[in-house]
Amino acid sequence: MLVVDDNDQFRTVLGELLVDYDIDVAGEGANGSEAIEMADHLLPDVIVMDLRMPGMDGIAAARVIKERQPTVQVIILSAYDDSALRVDARRAHVHTYIAKGSDPSLVRDAVMEAFAVKADLDSGAHGPAGATAPSPEEEPGPEPG
Repeated sequence: MLVVDDNDQFRTVLGELLVDYDIDVAGEGANGSEAIEMADHLLPDVIVMDLRMPGMDGIAAARVIKERQPTVQVIILSAYDDSALRVDARRAHVHTYIAKGSDPSLVRDAVMEAFAVKADLDSGAHGPAGATAPSPEEEPGPEPG
């Protein structure tokens, strides 16, 4: 998996958290362009990526990555808990959008779920690649409590 965030300290802490949960982090990047380049070379199953980064943001990078690798699962982490940004993320076929500062177990659970979805898509268990992605017209549902 990849971790992409322009904040070095946050990226390091997140990487360490994931390693503590026995999740192998294959690479780290600081912006959307690096995420695309690393995804092309490392072919990750899951990418955890910041929303706002210099150059190319996380949603724009997710669109490019999903075009090239439809089954890769992208999780957006953002300091902005905004419903319009959540809709943009869904339109980019992002697996989930999590507000920074959420309980670390929520991030862990989202990553583990994303790995399971990726495995199902790769095995053809749920039809063609990307079949589980919501349509662009879908509005976000209520957030889990």
